[in-house]
Amino acid sequence: MFFEKMDKRNIILLCLGIVFLVVFGIFLVTNETSKVKLDDKNKSQIKTKTNSDSKSTKDKNVTVKEKKKTDEVKTNGDSSTSINANNGAVSNDSTASGDSNTSNEQSTDTSSENTSNEVQEGTLTDDSIDVSVKSSNSDEGVISEYVDDSDTNVVSDIPQTLEETTIVLSPSTKTLKVGDRFAFKTKITPSDSSVGAVKYQSNKKSVAGVTQKGVVVARKKGTAIITAQLPSGRFSTAVVKVIGTNSNTSTKKQTTNKNKTNNNSSTVTKKQKNQNKKTTKKQTTNKSGQSSSNVAVGSDTNESQVPVQDTNNSGNQNTNKNENQATNQNTNQTSTKRNGWVNQNGNKYYFKDGKYVTGWQKINGATYYFNAKGLMLRDTYVDYHYLRPNGKKKKKIGPFSATMYGATAWVKEKLNVYSKVSSESLIDGTVAAGSKVKILSVVHPNGYVKISHGNLEGYVIANKLMINLPDVIPDMYYSITNSSGSIFKAAGSDISGVTGNNLYGFTKEYNAKIGKETYYAPMLYPVAVQLQKAYNEARRQGYNFKVYDTYRPYDVSMNVASQMRSLYNSNTKVRNKVDYDKDGGYWGQGWFIAQGVSGHNRGTDIDLTLTNAKGIELKAQSAMHSLDTSSLVKYNNKVSNKLRSIMTSVGFETLKSEWWHFQEDDYKNTSYVSFKLR
Repeated sequence: MFFEKMDKRNIILLCLGIVFLVVFGIFLVTNETSKVKLDDKNKSQIKTKTNSDSKSTKDKNVTVKEKKKTDEVKTNGDSSTSINANNGAVSNDSTASGDSNTSNEQSTDTSSENTSNEVQEGTLTDDSIDVSVKSSNSDEGVISEYVDDSDTNVVSDIPQTLEETTIVLSPSTKTLKVGDRFAFKTKITPSDSSVGAVKYQSNKKSVAGVTQKGVVVARKKGTAIITAQLPSGRFSTAVVKVIGTNSNTSTKKQTTNKNKTNNNSSTVTKKQKNQNKKTTKKQTTNKSGQSSSNVAVGSDTNESQVPVQDTNNSGNQNTNKNENQATNQNTNQTSTKRNGWVNQNGNKYYFKDGKYVTGWQKINGATYYFNAKGLMLRDTYVDYHYLRPNGKKKKKIGPFSATMYGATAWVKEKLNVYSKVSSESLIDGTVAAGSKVKILSVVHPNGYVKISHGNLEGYVIANKLMINLPDVIPDMYYSITNSSGSIFKAAGSDISGVTGNNLYGFTKEYNAKIGKETYYAPMLYPVAVQLQKAYNEARRQGYNFKVYDTYRPYDVSMNVASQMRSLYNSNTKVRNKVDYDKDGGYWGQGWFIAQGVSGHNRGTDIDLTLTNAKGIELKAQSAMHSLDTSSLVKYNNKVSNKLRSIMTSVGFETLKSEWWHFQEDDYKNTSYVSFKLR
């Protein structure tokens, strides 16, 4: 009925609409089916790739572990070899200072390229590790471990801690004449690290200047410290001693033509490798087939040239007959390695298996020291030991960390100098009070010690001498502020003419005996022996000492007392804090600065504080040399009490008003002298 009412045109349109809906529905169903199939395919591919990646990662981890294990085995072998070969035999009677850390105790880098047992300079250590600063330029530390996978193509997922960059100047000391130029060698480890430009500077440019390429120019007689510093802050120092006008032009020529000398040495190497080629340069060759061209070196003394090391190259035996006849050499002897002593240009070297030795070496029962270029050192100090003019190490003498031999001392009163170890022997002369002398022996059981003063040499009573503490206990820290800028204050107020002034007329200088800059710090010999015991106890407990004052000239004491009195009389705040403590107890000026002769004037008293093992000063209840009641012992904190405990354990007495002050009353009635430290 419905279709009957519709005309033909409408029927056609209706049919077309139905067809369109059917086609559209088929299209939607087909599209959804395709998407489902595609998703299933992608999931399958992802699962396959994940399994593959997992297997690859597992293989990588296995490779890394195997590589790490191999490297560790290799490192242990290399490290052992390095330790056994390093510097030969070490002396058994080395310095007995409490903080010596042998290089064998350093942590080992698992990279086979970094297994040297040499202590890395300037490396930070953990607070729990006992480390001292051996020079302005010398620091010690621990090398971090890391996995070295540079020989594999596997990218390790293990975090890596890279080796810290260090810098070392060599040689550590160099003697030059005025007008000389010398280029220090700067070693940066690791060598391929991007560290930026090295900055060089001299602490005394008037003595020795330095260019930004590390070339030192000697200008006038004296001593200068050269510093090479990295942008990271790490640094190394070397000492330059300028000893006078240089009139030896040949020495200058040697220094300035170092490159030329190296080229000559290079020519020798080429000749050995190309023995079938006709020689174009005439070279003088010794019996072992070595060139007489020498390698210029730098050292602690006036060394000139180092003998060329034997190569023991078997190819030298195959030199053709024409060349043998032309040079008239016996190359068959080249295969014999050089051994034993070698003298050259007044210098001595010692060879083992064709190579010169370095460091401490025991030879025929005597101990010697050879620098990095193989030169035997003499008439100098190394590691606080004295090397005689013949190069033999003098045994450490005396009860101190360093040998007494060569230590500076001052005479407290006029002394007779005896020819033998007895007061009944002949008197060779006298030494005036305040004179500076050099100690040449251990103290004998009868109390005499050998000294030299100018041309006079003989024996005096040891207990009449004030020995220089840095010479015999060099690893304590010294800050003699009265020799630079006095820190005496009262109630936080400066003392006119005292605070900030150099009261002793002497300042820090280079000390050749211990190889670093330090102050003079005289102390009566028997009291110094007692202090060594306290120092040993402090180091045993993980501490160190920082010395602020020892001997004080009498006239300096009287000047400080006078200026303190003026401040006390004119300043109510100062007067109240000097007179009364916070509990109302009365004290007064005499408790804080002597009004007459004190133990400091006799060399029996010492002002010092406690540091940690790294030399960082520990905070007491008041600042050092605060001349008021804030420094009273009854207000001691843990640091002050620890210091007091250590010092009194070896027999030192205390002063109730100053936590930093310790004295030996057994010598409180001995003589005193007032002299300038020069």
